[in-house]
Formats: sequence, C-alpha cells, structure tokens
Amino acid sequence: MKKFLTTLLSTLAIVSICATSVFATGSTEDLVDITSGVDSNNNKVTYSVSDVDAAVPALTAEVASAATGVPASELKVLWQKDLTSDTLPATFTFNVNGADATTEVYSFHWNGSAWELMNKATGTSITTTYTSLSPVGIVIRVKAASAANTNDDNKPATTPSTGATSPKTGESVVLYTSISVVVIACSAAFVVAATSKKND
Repeated sequence: MKKFLTTLLSTLAIVSICATSVFATGSTEDLVDITSGVDSNNNKVTYSVSDVDAAVPALTAEVASAATGVPASELKVLWQKDLTSDTLPATFTFNVNGADATTEVYSFHWNGSAWELMNKATGTSITTTYTSLSPVGIVIRVKAASAANTNDDNKPATTPSTGATSPKTGESVVLYTSISVVVIACSAAFVVAATSKKND
C-alpha cells in the first residue's frame, strides 16, 4: 500500500508540472517583443522593460477605442509595459507575434495624464519614436464578427480581415492542448498506480 501511494503521488506531481508548463505557454507578454531600439543616429540604445506602476490607469480596449475611433469590440490590448531608455529621442520596433500582413497595430504612450495614440501600422510590427518614455502599449484590431453580414443570396458574406486573430487562436490551442495533456497524464497515472498496486 505504501508503495502504491508513493507511486501515485509521484505520478500526480509529474502531471501537475506538465499541466503548469502548458498553461504557462501563450502568455500575453510573449505576443509582443522589442526587436530594436535606436537613437536618432541609428545607434543602439540601452533600454529596460518593467511592469507598469499600479497607479497608472490600465490601457483598455475602451481607452484605445476613444483614441482610434475603432469599436472597442474590435480591439485587443496585447502589451503594456514601462519602457525606459538612457537616450532620447529613441525609436523602437515592436514585433507582434501571430500577426499577419493585414493586422492593424496601434502604439500608445502614457503622457502622464492619459494614454495617447502615437502611430498606427499594418503588418507584423510597428515602429514608434518617443521623445519621452513612460508606460507604452501595443493594441491590435481583430477581425470583426461576420455572422450578421449577408450578401444578395442571403448567404453569409465573407468579411475582409481587419486584423490578426492568432492570439485568440493560440489561447484556444493552449487550452485544448492543456486538457489533452492532463487527461493523458492522469490516465497514465492510474495505469501506473494500478499496476503498482497489483504488483504489491
């Protein structure tokens, strides 16, 4: 019995570790990364990224909507961090993982009293020049729902892509993969435990 319990607990510990590692994948922080930071002479600058101070109001889809004129339902905040640099002005390029050539990307900056729209780009990255630094944010426009749109034949119409939906798809894949891993691992745990009990 003691051997049975030891085997069962060990297997469950392994299952927990596997599940945790799977759920950790697809973090929103992984959706955006800085690929370059340069000064006005195109020399690399030293910069650091940290969490935004709790006192700064969060950049939300509603806030981004007011600045861009895009419905909040079509906007997704991917990234907001406190970005600092030893040199200003500085130009940073942000890569948006999972985006495609049609993705609308917006760059925001906290000016001390409000989130302001810096610039917009279409594609997998956006480059923004800052004359001052503090919290910055990256927002994308996601594909609008097309269920209500119909053509002359009363068939669902195809809605052109207005942005990348890969982040959401990635989240679904992570969820389904997580469930699969947990189910398979638990099955293995019971098989191992049952075999161990039988051997006892």
